[in-house]
Amino acid sequence: MDLKKDLEFLIHQFLAESESDSNGKNYKETLHKLEKESGPFFNLKYFEECVIDGDWEEVEKYLSGFTKLEDNPYSKRTYFEIRKQKYFEALDKRDQKMAVEILKRDLKEFFDTDSIHYCGLTLLLRLNDLREQPELSEYGDEKTAREQLVAELKKFIEANPLLCNKLQFPDIETSRLQTLINQSLNWQTWRCNCKVPSQDMPTLYVDHSCGKAPSPEAASITTSLAGRTVHESSVQPMGLSPPSISIPKDRRSAAKQLRLGNQTDDSQHILKESRLSCIPEKGGDVLNLPSVKPKLQKLNIWKLKEIKQPSEFHTLKLSDNLPPVKAKTAVPPVLWCPSSGISMTNDIRETDLEEALPCLALSKNESYVVSASGEKISLFNIKNFEVTEAETMAKFMSPPPATTCLAFYPPDNNLIVIGTEDSEIRFFDPRDEQVKYCWKGHQNRVTGLAFSTVLNVLVSTGANAQICVCSMCKDGLQHLATKFLDIPSGHVPNPLAQTPRLTLHQNQTDVLVVHERFIAVYEARELNRWTPEELSMAVTDAAYSCDCQLIYSSFVDGSISVFTPALKLRCRINPTAYLPSYPSLRLHPLAIAAHPSESNQFAVGLTDGGVHIFEPLESEATWGTEPPDDNYDAE
Repeated sequence: MDLKKDLEFLIHQFLAESESDSNGKNYKETLHKLEKESGPFFNLKYFEECVIDGDWEEVEKYLSGFTKLEDNPYSKRTYFEIRKQKYFEALDKRDQKMAVEILKRDLKEFFDTDSIHYCGLTLLLRLNDLREQPELSEYGDEKTAREQLVAELKKFIEANPLLCNKLQFPDIETSRLQTLINQSLNWQTWRCNCKVPSQDMPTLYVDHSCGKAPSPEAASITTSLAGRTVHESSVQPMGLSPPSISIPKDRRSAAKQLRLGNQTDDSQHILKESRLSCIPEKGGDVLNLPSVKPKLQKLNIWKLKEIKQPSEFHTLKLSDNLPPVKAKTAVPPVLWCPSSGISMTNDIRETDLEEALPCLALSKNESYVVSASGEKISLFNIKNFEVTEAETMAKFMSPPPATTCLAFYPPDNNLIVIGTEDSEIRFFDPRDEQVKYCWKGHQNRVTGLAFSTVLNVLVSTGANAQICVCSMCKDGLQHLATKFLDIPSGHVPNPLAQTPRLTLHQNQTDVLVVHERFIAVYEARELNRWTPEELSMAVTDAAYSCDCQLIYSSFVDGSISVFTPALKLRCRINPTAYLPSYPSLRLHPLAIAAHPSESNQFAVGLTDGGVHIFEPLESEATWGTEPPDDNYDAE
C-alpha cells in the first residue's frame, strides 16, 4: 500500500468536492497545482479545456508536471503539436511578429531532429494565407482546429508510457477523507475512560480529551493497541456518538476476567496471548478479537520462460483435409477454397524463384488480395478466388522492374501501392489503368510499406537499411524524413534478404522495424528510435499481437521469441519444440503473423511451405511473464 499516494488522491477528492460546493471555497487552482506537482493523476478533461480555451501557457505548464519534451517520442510529439497550433493561429491572425517569435522560441528546438518539417513551417511566413499550402487547404477556424488538436493530443497522451497509467482516477466513495476522520473521532471518543464522554471536539490537532488524565488501566490498554489497525464492519455516520458493541452473555464473564487490575493466574497468561487483539468495552471490560497474523509477501524471482518440449505449449501444422471449424490449435482449422476449386496462384512462369520476393496485401474491407511473386501482380477476389484485373495489371505493371512489396492506399481502397526492385513507389489505379504518381526516394529496392492514417504519412523501408517518411497529399507524396538503421560495423548484408520489414502499431504512431540482426521501434513521423535491440541471431520477421502488448519474432535458427512492447524478452520457443528432429539447415520460419483477435495466438510460415499455429497452455494463458522494469538476467 502506498499511503502517500492514497493520501494525495483523498486530498484531490476533497478539493474537487469543495470546488463544487457552493458553501465552500473554490480550490480549482489549488486542485490542478496538486495534480501537476504530485503527479499521480493527469486530468485529461482539464487539459483539453485549456487547449480549447487557447490557454497555451497553462497547457504546457500542466503537461510539464508529468513529462518533459525530451522524455520520449510521444511527449515530443505532444509538445510539437501544441506549439505548431500556436504558430498556425498567429499566422491566421496575420500576426507575423508573434509567428516569428513562436518559430524562434518554441519550434526551433525541433530543428535538429526534423529540419525538413521545420523549414516547411518557416516557408509559411511567405504566404498571405496558410491555406495556400496544399496540406493546410482544409484548415478550419480557430475553434475547429483546436477541437481537432484535442483529438490528436489525446491519442499521443494515451499511448505515452509516462501518462497512460495516470488517466484514470481511482474509484473512491464520496467524501472518503471526511469519513476516515469521523471514524477516527468516533474511535477516540469510544475509548475515552469517562463514563459519559464529552462530545466536544474543538480541533483535529490533538486527540480527544475530557479534561481528565486516563486511568492506568486505560493507558495500559492503549499501549497494547499500539500499532494495531481496527476495521469496523460499518462506517459511522457524521457525528461523535460512540458505537455500540454487544457481547454475548457467555463471553462477558470471560471478558471481565481479563479486566485489568483484577487478573487471575490464568488470565495473566490469556492476556499475554491476546494483548495486539483486544478492544476496551464501556466500563473497562475487554472485547477479545481473533488474532491476526501478519502476512509475509513472497518475493518472486523472475525467470525467462523457455519452451523446449512440445508438451509445454500447443502447436498445430496446417493440413488441407479438415472440417470447417474455428482456427485453434485444439480444434484444427480448415484451408478454405471455393466450390469451383480455384486456388490463388501467382504467375511465376518467367520468375527466378531463388531471387523472387513474394509479397501480398489485404484490402481494408477484406474483399481483395493483391499478390506477386517477383513478377506479374495478381488481384484476387476473396469470395471466389477469381483473378480480377490480372491482364490490366500485367499490361501496365509488367516487370521489369520486379514488384518487391504491396499495400492498399487507406484513403482510397482502389489504389494499389507498389514497391519495386528499382527503388520506386508507384500508385496504380486498376479502374482507369493508370499509374497515378510515382515517388523516387530510396536508394535500393523497397522492402516495406506502412500507412499511418493518424499521422497522414507513409513509412517505407529499403534493402540498404533506409527508412523514409512521406506525408500523403493530393498530388502524391511529400518527403519528410530519412534515416538509416544502425547496422553493426563489419556486417555484410544479405543481398537476397527480405528485410527490412515494418509493422505499424495499432496506435498508428509507432512502427516496428526488423532487419537481419536488428529490431527496433521508431516513432513513425520523426523516426526517433526509442527501443533498439541488437540480436545475436538473424531475425526473419516480426509482428505485433492484435492488442500490441506482445511482439512475436522468428529467427534463422528456427527459434521464436516473444518480446514486450519495450522489446524485453519474456519467452523463447526452441526449434526442437516444433520442428523435426533432424531438420534441414534451410528449414526455419520465414514469415510470422498474429491472430486478428486472439492476442496469444500466432502463426509462422516455414521455408518448406509449412504453416504452424502456436498457442500457450490453458494453465498459463499467455507467453511467459512480464520481466521487471529494472535490469534482469535471463536464466
